[in-house]
Amino acid sequence: MACRCCPGGISRSTWMPCYPSDMSGAEWAVTEPALPAPAWTLGKGGRPAEHCRRDIIDGIRYLVKEGIQWRAMPADFPHWRTIYDYASGWPKTGATETMHDELRR
Repeated sequence: MACRCCPGGISRSTWMPCYPSDMSGAEWAVTEPALPAPAWTLGKGGRPAEHCRRDIIDGIRYLVKEGIQWRAMPADFPHWRTIYDYASGWPKTGATETMHDELRR
């Protein structure tokens, strides 16, 4: 499924087998607008992201569902530290609460 946040618009979900914890297309359609826009898309500097944000969220969902340690993240997800950095930063922007609110509707 294409997304607007990553170079080429290609998510891991288009070329890797999906895990049961991966988001559906409908969940992504609700979640993506709730995420803060990457700074590079707003002209605030920085470089394009190396990883799709859908892959980041799928990694967080995998970690929560499977109860694994951060460093035990499967290799087909972005590096565990990348996922951790996003997971710790989004609550500060209010994105996590917004995502939860939108998915509960």
